[in-house]
Amino acid sequence: MRTTKLSYHTLVILLSSLILFRLPPSCSLSTGENRTISANDTIVSPGNVFELGLFRSASEHTPHWYLGIWYKNDPKKTRIWVANRYNPFYLSVGTLHFSDDDLVLSDENNSHVWSITINRGGVRSPMVAQLLDNGNFVVKDSNNDDPDGFLWQSFDFPTDTLVPGMKLGMDLKTGTKEALTSWDPDNPSNTGYSFQLENQAGLYELFLVVQETSKHIYRSDLWDGIRFGDIPLEFSPTYVTSVWGDVSYVGFVMTGKNNNSRLTLAGDSLELFTWIPETMQWISSWYHSYGIFYHTCGANSYSSKNTTSGLQCNCIKGFDPAFRENWALKDLQGGCQRKTRLNCTGDQFLQLKNMKLPDTGGAYVGIGKGQVGCVMWTGTLNDFQNYGVGGRDLYVKVAAIDHGSRSTNNATVMNEVAGGQTKFDLMSFTDVAEATNHFSEANKLGEGGFGVVYKGTLPNKTTVAVKRLAITSSQGINEFKTEVGYMSEEYALHGKMSERSDIFSFGVNLLEIVTGKRNIEFCNYYHGDSMLDYVWRHFDEGNSLQVVDPNFVDSSLVEEEVVRCIQVALLCVQQDVDDRPSTESVALMLATTMMEIPVPKKPNYFYARFLSDMASSSTVKESTSINQVTLSSIVNR
Repeated sequence: MRTTKLSYHTLVILLSSLILFRLPPSCSLSTGENRTISANDTIVSPGNVFELGLFRSASEHTPHWYLGIWYKNDPKKTRIWVANRYNPFYLSVGTLHFSDDDLVLSDENNSHVWSITINRGGVRSPMVAQLLDNGNFVVKDSNNDDPDGFLWQSFDFPTDTLVPGMKLGMDLKTGTKEALTSWDPDNPSNTGYSFQLENQAGLYELFLVVQETSKHIYRSDLWDGIRFGDIPLEFSPTYVTSVWGDVSYVGFVMTGKNNNSRLTLAGDSLELFTWIPETMQWISSWYHSYGIFYHTCGANSYSSKNTTSGLQCNCIKGFDPAFRENWALKDLQGGCQRKTRLNCTGDQFLQLKNMKLPDTGGAYVGIGKGQVGCVMWTGTLNDFQNYGVGGRDLYVKVAAIDHGSRSTNNATVMNEVAGGQTKFDLMSFTDVAEATNHFSEANKLGEGGFGVVYKGTLPNKTTVAVKRLAITSSQGINEFKTEVGYMSEEYALHGKMSERSDIFSFGVNLLEIVTGKRNIEFCNYYHGDSMLDYVWRHFDEGNSLQVVDPNFVDSSLVEEEVVRCIQVALLCVQQDVDDRPSTESVALMLATTMMEIPVPKKPNYFYARFLSDMASSSTVKESTSINQVTLSSIVNR
C-alpha cells in the first residue's frame, strides 16, 4: 500500500507539472503553418527582447484589437509598430499564415484584415516570417539570412515610433515618404500629423506636417552629417542609386547600439524615451512640443527663448522691424528689413553664432555626400533660431555702417578651397595675400576677363585657388552667372558631374548657335523664363523655325536639318538626367535621318526658376540683389 500511495502522489505531481509547464513561444512562422495570434499567443524574438501579438486600443470607445510589436519586458506593452491600424479586429484572436506569396492576418471568420504581397520574381522556395531582436518583423526565404535579402520588413513601414534600425526616407522619383504618423486612440486611422523627411536645395530637413492641409508647422535644422539640429539622436544616411548614378532614394536610419530608446510622435509633439530595466518602465529623456512654430517670426527675424518672457523674435543687427507699431503689439509676421541698402563696397559679413540655419527653400548649395560645403541665401531669411548653445555659425551681409566696423584692406572675403573636399571659408584679405605670396606672378595660374587666379597655400598646408577680381571690373558676378547659364541643375546645385552634364552644356551651346541668343541674357531680361524654355514653346507649337537667327535664313537653309538640331538640343537640356541622350545617341541623331528622335519635355530650366524666386522675394533692384548674400558652412562633426 505504501508503494502504491507513493506512486499515486508522484503521478499527481507529474500531471500538475505538465499542466503548469508551457513551451516557449516561437520566433517565426513558416510556409504552410497557421499561427494563432492573441494577447497571450505571441511571436517572440530569439533573445526575448521583442514580442508580436494582439493588443487592445487604449480607448474605451473603440475596443478594437491590433497586431503590433512591443518590448517583451514592458508591462504596459508600449507598441513600436502596428500592422492593421486602418482595419482593426473586433475579437481578441486572429490567425497569421502564408497564402501563396502573401502573408495574411485573418479574423475568426477567415476574413483578411491585413496582408502583404511578397514580390519574389517567380521563386517558389519556402518562406519564413520572423521577429528579430531589434524589433524588425521580416519575411525572407528560408535559406537566406542576409539582411539585404529580406523580401519584406516592418522597418520600411514605420507608424508613430522610431527605434534603432528604423528609418525616415523618401523616394526622389515618386515622392513617396517613410514617415511617422501620429496615433489617435479614439480613431487610429485618423493620423493627424506626420513627421517626415524633405529635400530642399539638395539638403535634408525633418518637417512636422498637418496631414489634412499639408501645412508645415515645424522644421528641424539641417542634417549636419550626424544629427538634425537639437534632436538628440544620431542618424546614418542610406542611398539607392539608379543605373545612371543619380540618387533615387535617400533614407536616414536611427542609430544606437542598444534597443533601449524610442522616438514617438504623439499629436504634434515628439518625445524620446529611454528604457530603464531596473524599474521596467520608459523614462522621458527629451521632449519637444513645438512651441516655436514654422515661420513664427517674420522675414529676417530669428527666434530665441528667454527664461522669463518665453519666445522672443529678434531683428538681425542692421535690420529694423518692417512695421514698428505691429511689432510693439507682438504682431511679428511683418518681420524685419535692412536699415541701410548694400552698396557693393565696404559691406561686411556679420557673424551670428549658435544658430539653427534658415529655411533652405531657394538657397544655393555646394555640398556632396560625405563632404563639407557652403549654403548661400540670396533673398530673405526665414524660420531661423538662436539655440544659445550648439548650432552653427551664420554669416549675414550688412552695410559697413550697420556692422559697426569700417571698411579696410582686411575686409572679409570668401575663398573657394580646391583641395580634396569642396569647402567655403571666411578669411581675411591679409591671410589670403600671405597664402598667395602677396599675389605674386610666380603663383599666377591663369587670367580671365575679370580677374586673375592664383595658387595659394594655407597654414595647414592645404592648396587653394584664389580668384582676385580686378579693381576696375564690375563683371565678376555677371561672368560667374554666365558660367552657371551652361550648367545642368545636378552639377550646379549638387556637384554631380557626369557625361549627361556635358550633354546639357552642349545642348545650350547648340541652341545659342541656332537662335543667335545668349541664354544668360535671356534669363536676366525675362525673369522666370529662359532661352531653353522659349525654344521649347515654339517647338511644341510647331513653329521651331521662328526661333532661328535671321542671319541663317537664306536659300541654303535646310529646314528639316535645323528642326532636327533644335529637337536634339532640347533633348540635351532636359531637367531629368535620365531624359538626356548619351553622346553616341546625339552623334547618331545629328548624323542620320533614319534614327527616330524622342519628343522633348519642357526643360524647366533651374536658373530661370531661381531668378524668378529672387524677383518675387527680393525688394531691391537687380543691380544690388546679388550682394544680399548670406552663407553658412556645413561641416561633418
